[in-house]
Amino acid sequence: MTRSTDPLPPTPPEDLAERGLEERGRRGPVARKRMRIEDWVRIGVSTSVLKPGDRLPDRTAVAARFGVTVATAQKAFDALRAGGFIVASRGHGTRIASPPPFAGRYLLVVCGRNGVVSESLFDQALCKAAKEVSAKLGVSFETLPALDEPGTETMRNVAARARQQTYAGVFLRTIDPARRRCGPLLRLNHVPISGFFQTDGTEGALVHPLRNIRGDDLTPLFAACAHAGRRRVAAFLNCNTAGAPDVETYARSLARSLGVTIGPWHYHDFNMAVFRPAALERILRAVFAADGAWCPDAIVMGDDNLVPTVTRFLVERFGHERASRFLLVAHGNHPCLPETELPAKFFGLDLVATLESFVHWADRCHAGPRRHPPVPTPVLFRPGR
Repeated sequence: MTRSTDPLPPTPPEDLAERGLEERGRRGPVARKRMRIEDWVRIGVSTSVLKPGDRLPDRTAVAARFGVTVATAQKAFDALRAGGFIVASRGHGTRIASPPPFAGRYLLVVCGRNGVVSESLFDQALCKAAKEVSAKLGVSFETLPALDEPGTETMRNVAARARQQTYAGVFLRTIDPARRRCGPLLRLNHVPISGFFQTDGTEGALVHPLRNIRGDDLTPLFAACAHAGRRRVAAFLNCNTAGAPDVETYARSLARSLGVTIGPWHYHDFNMAVFRPAALERILRAVFAADGAWCPDAIVMGDDNLVPTVTRFLVERFGHERASRFLLVAHGNHPCLPETELPAKFFGLDLVATLESFVHWADRCHAGPRRHPPVPTPVLFRPGR
């Protein structure tokens, strides 16, 4: 059904029509006025102000509305048609395309560079989860390993594509504390953007960060030890795990509150950005050599990247049978839990369900009014799933 074309649909409000619209073309800046016409359609489609099948006014009316020449309006319509936002046919005028070109297209930004994804288990788990969600929901995830790229040029290019509504949503693995790399993305207002953020200070209207599970995220690990009757714990944690100013004090206090004791010097934290297995092996040798009378019966690991090194050390030192007597508890993320020779309990994020939550949220953002859109949520799993 065709809707009336008079009056024209409203232009995007100032908070949606981004500032600094100029982009560099092959021969200089792209005309600002032409981009405003393109944004009028892109944002209108993104917010369901313009719906599939709606008929657009002719070029003369659009040119008058935006105070440009008919030739400029024509160039904007040509760009929109090339991008798949509009279709034109003889006798039917120009209409909004169905489905919109961004439907079912998502961008996943992870750590890595030069097109190679980081070896981090979390990045690998996110990429694998995106493939599972793509197959399950019939959507597509483009993976961009760019968070380790020097400078911000790559992210500016990504933001430019996202701003043109290339994607229905953008999911970030993380954001660096200074927001240098991801800043261009976070200023967008008409693209749903989410991810695991390390800092506050987001800007865009549709930026909804999923906070890393902090503060109480060690609770299930120590509780699992207490439930199994293991009271002596060696803790090897990611130094950012608990999010507290003094992580060791926090960890020891939490363990005591759950009836578990971290040994005299059995607390160690690691900066996973520069983690080296050899460093952990040296500490493990010292732990088991120094306190024979206080040998731990459980080992808690705040990062699943630590698990292979710990299990390998235990098997080599004690043999498989004796090493199996230790309770191993760790953070981990579906669907990429580390393979290990010893049984281990993992607590963490179900990234498949979390990305599904993000996709459903982004779809709702595009479906209509955004006064109180439901938000994506991080989904936890427990051992046994």
